[in-house]
Amino acid sequence: MARVALVGVAIIAALCIQHSWAVQYDVGGSQGWEATTDFKTWVSGKQFKVGDTLVFKYGSLHTLDEVDKAGYDSCSTANAISSASDGNTVVKLTTAGKRYFICGTAGHCPGGMKLEVDSLAALATAPVAPPALAPSVGAPTIPSSPTPSDGAPTSATISPSSPSDSAPSAAKIPSSGAAVPSTSRTSPSPAGSPSQRNGATVNGISGVALAGAAMVAFLML
Repeated sequence: MARVALVGVAIIAALCIQHSWAVQYDVGGSQGWEATTDFKTWVSGKQFKVGDTLVFKYGSLHTLDEVDKAGYDSCSTANAISSASDGNTVVKLTTAGKRYFICGTAGHCPGGMKLEVDSLAALATAPVAPPALAPSVGAPTIPSSPTPSDGAPTSATISPSSPSDSAPSAAKIPSSGAAVPSTSRTSPSPAGSPSQRNGATVNGISGVALAGAAMVAFLML
């Protein structure tokens, strides 16, 4: 749709340019289509082209007859192409080439009331090429974060294994032949106690404390 609209605009612009170049000529200038006008001088230096307009203004004593080359040379309206007597005749130059006009009133054409117009072809207007449509540039697609599939491995939850409910007994330390009995007691923690919930870290600290207590007791013996 955008390309069709651009072509339409280009065509309208070309027509407007051609129309703006068209010129309207008042034949004979301020004197008009009259017997006293020097039409050879008036037409000299003018360059008529297709699309221009000739306006003939004259009184009731005159007519406007378009004739061929033979009628122009002989001032004869016998084979006139067209005739007008309205006093304000507009003639549009629609084709390139020569056109001939005379006054049909007796004696006026031989007296110089005649006009030869040579129309040139209108300047060719180069077609206006519509501008190329730029490819549509959309916003860059931002890839979404991959969603782990149902089969993707999830983070493993590491639960420390529960240590034995029984605290380790103190190691036997050899002395002068006598074995020192263990002074540690096994104090099982009830299910759900804080020691079980805290895991291996709490039980490890308890074991170290018991071992230290056994060492102190041995030294005091």
